[in-house]
Order: sequence, then structure tokens, then C-alpha cells
Amino acid sequence: MKIDAKWTLILVALVIVCSIATGGIYVALEDKIAENDFGDGDDIDISTLLPGATDLKKIDIDIPEDGSIRDVQGAYENNELKGYLIKTDTEGAYSTISLAVAITTEGTISGIEVLSHNETEGLGDEIADEEFTNRFKDKTADSLLKLVEEDTSADDEIQGLSGATISAQAVVDGVNTAVEFYNEQLKGGN
Repeated sequence: MKIDAKWTLILVALVIVCSIATGGIYVALEDKIAENDFGDGDDIDISTLLPGATDLKKIDIDIPEDGSIRDVQGAYENNELKGYLIKTDTEGAYSTISLAVAITTEGTISGIEVLSHNETEGLGDEIADEEFTNRFKDKTADSLLKLVEEDTSADDEIQGLSGATISAQAVVDGVNTAVEFYNEQLKGGN
């Protein structure tokens, strides 16, 4: 098979021109790209999730690589440990839901935040609304939470979302993963 040098040179020149054009477009739009970069959703105001805490610091703890725990940080105020921020991933109806769960050193869930999701607009995306996330506040981390359809009648129950049962259950599962990790690895300052 004979290689035609003319066509090879044309192809190489075309690749070079396209590469230069792509680089030029990137440089021209670099500021706009940075402006639109929303990051990974992990810009957390810890004082909102765990009142009294002002700083997050990595803690030296083994996190299972094959589990749904992504990260664990200590929440501090003036070097005094106030609680933990545990980030988890859980599977929703249409996407992976990333959560931040704040648990005090006393074993109370002080708040949760949905960091990212791609659930159905107008139904499943209500998992990120304060009306739903506030249902987790002040729940004890002594036991796992249960999703219920009706009004809650026990301290370990979370009222679900109409039309978004799978998404709501995924959030409860993610919070329960954080609660289990807290009880097994962090409770009592372990």
C-alpha cells in the first residue's frame, strides 16, 4: 500500500490548524468558562449546617474505597471539635445524589445539604429544598431513619415527598450511610 505524501501532509496540517483554533477559542473564552464553573457543589457554609462551627479540617480516618462515603471532615470552633461533616453519594431515581450530613459530637443530625443531583425537575429536585432538608434537623444519630408517606409519628421518621419517593428514599439512605459511619467510626471521638 502506497502512502501519498501529499494527503498525509494535508491531514497533518488540518490537525494542527484545528488544534490551534481550539486553543485560541479556549483562551478567548477562558474568563467566561471560569465564571460559569460552578465547581463540584462542595462549597459548604459549615456554620449553617452545624451552628457554632467555623472551620472544617480533614481528619485522619480510613474511608472505605468501595463505599458511598466520599469525605469526612471535623467541624471546629477555635480548635474545639463540634461535630463532623460526612459527604455521601447515593443513587436516586435518575442520578447520583451527593449529600453533606452534619452530625454533632453529641450525636444529633444538625443539618444536611444536597450538594448535587439530576433528579426530575418539579418532583425529585425538591430533595434540595429546605422544606425537605429541614426534616432531618435535630434527628438523633442513634438509629437509622425511615421514610414515611404520612405525617411522622416517631423520632426516627422522615416524611417523604409526594411523587418523588425514590429520590426522597435515596436521601434518607445517604443520611443513614453517614449515621452508620458516625456510629462505627466517629462516635465518642474514636
